[in-house]
Amino acid sequence: MEGVAIDITDRREAEENLHITLNMLRQTVDNLPDPLVLTDLDHNFILANSSLRTTMGIEQDLEGNFGHLLSPDDHKPWLAAFDGVIKNGKPGEFVGHLADTGQLRRISMAPYRGQQGELIGVIYLVVPYQDSTNREPTPCESTSL
Repeated sequence: MEGVAIDITDRREAEENLHITLNMLRQTVDNLPDPLVLTDLDHNFILANSSLRTTMGIEQDLEGNFGHLLSPDDHKPWLAAFDGVIKNGKPGEFVGHLADTGQLRRISMAPYRGQQGELIGVIYLVVPYQDSTNREPTPCESTSL
């Protein structure tokens, strides 16, 4: 009778640490007061926080893409801002109406990168908008903390 024993303690600890880290990240994102969405480069939802689901009156996980959250009239400025973020690799923003609520919002966008630095998606942060005079896409610079 032959056998092989492999110590998987390190692998199990790494998996447990990853699980704990992912839970902490999810809780952090869910506790943000403003709606936040992460999409892939085809605009499909990857992650949405509870504030977004509450704001939009959505009880289940989101399906579809970010464009579904916006008024159809705001798709053109959204896509222009998205293209700017993708081409420049820098944050940008636009102003648009949420589809279900009709509220005017400033929507900040930031590139989301993978482990090797490749662009894999966009993070959206949706906040109230005070000045409705300028609705053109606006690039913005990153700030360092």
